[in-house]
Amino acid sequence: MNQDISLSASFLGKYVANSPVQGELTAMLGLKEKLFLGATYRTSNDVIALVKVPISKMFTLGYSYDMSISKLSKYLSGTHEVLFIISSKSEKNKPINPSIRF
Repeated sequence: MNQDISLSASFLGKYVANSPVQGELTAMLGLKEKLFLGATYRTSNDVIALVKVPISKMFTLGYSYDMSISKLSKYLSGTHEVLFIISSKSEKNKPINPSIRF
């Protein structure tokens, strides 16, 4: 978008035998490469709020909260995840396998 704000999106498809195919759409907004805020929607009727903060070129801290928006939501309280991300770098100092979700 500009030097201070970036926007990324991704789609992930999952298949497990004897289960329905599941899709996941994620959007991540980066602010000055110092704070990343995002949201994910899963076709299983879940929404996820994401935040991550790079603490160095190699390490990033993250947090996500998953909650159901299906009829089961009154029985489910959601899931908290705390992430510690270690990024490998290639020879050109770019991530080998970057992921916008984590």
